[in-house]
Amino acid sequence: MKESRKEEIEKAFAKADKDGTGTLSVKELQSALVELNDEKMEEDLEQIQKNIGFVEVLMSAVDKNGDKTVTCEEFIELITEELDQEKMLRNMVRDADKDGDGLLLLVRL
Repeated sequence: MKESRKEEIEKAFAKADKDGTGTLSVKELQSALVELNDEKMEEDLEQIQKNIGFVEVLMSAVDKNGDKTVTCEEFIELITEELDQEKMLRNMVRDADKDGDGLLLLVRL
């Protein structure tokens, strides 16, 4: 990745990190994605703007420690790498399985 591109992504991250924690909440991530308006996410921009659940799915795909926040490194990964569908699905199931028993109940969905 070109250094200028990385700087652009880091700037969008810093601008969205309103509380200065070095991580983005789901609302801050939504703001950063809209601000950056990346070509790869262009077709999803409307969903990003209108559907916080969609942003939560994107977050879960890169949130390595499951703390429901995204670091700058994770944000760069989200923007620069193709997220494979299996990884996204695995993370979605992990997030939906609140008690960790490996089962998803319709009530939980």
